[in-house]
Amino acid sequence: QRMLDPQHPAHDLSPSGYPYADAMQLRDIIERIEKIDEHQVRFVLKHPEAPFLADLAMPFGSILSAEYAGQLIARGKGDELNSKPIGTGPFVFTRYRKDAQVRYAANPA
Repeated sequence: QRMLDPQHPAHDLSPSGYPYADAMQLRDIIERIEKIDEHQVRFVLKHPEAPFLADLAMPFGSILSAEYAGQLIARGKGDELNSKPIGTGPFVFTRYRKDAQVRYAANPA
């Protein structure tokens, strides 16, 4: 949502913008994104788009916590959304060194 909507509170937290989303013209493809429940979202497309799932599986397509982003913004630390991320999946973030490395560990959940 934050990539697509310039009015989204977390839209400007990406220091480089959203070049991949822009190159794939996601604003022209996605009509809306709906939260179904705590574990599911639905992407409603404006038209059929065969490579959409493959495109969404790229790193830029990761889904981040809106609640976490809101907390960071409220504390004036919105930039930490990019350097101290949280999310779901098989790995959890453990360490980030700018311009050097990002470390992950297996998610125990």
